[in-house]
Amino acid sequence: MDYDTFRIVHPHGDGWAEFRSVEHHDSTAHDEERSWIKRGARIFKCSVCDDQIVVIPAGVELPEKR
Repeated sequence: MDYDTFRIVHPHGDGWAEFRSVEHHDSTAHDEERSWIKRGARIFKCSVCDDQIVVIPAGVELPEKR
């Protein structure tokens, strides 16, 4: 998937906030979602708030919720 083709946004007040690709490793680097990166997923964090999303290619199975 060409992630650079899309802008991912969500509403904030009267406007929109853009999600940015997460490139750094922090204390959450061992979360289950991070293991999806090895299978082609990308994690995006809102540029305004702490919301995050994971964009996963079709065909990648989701792990069961704990």
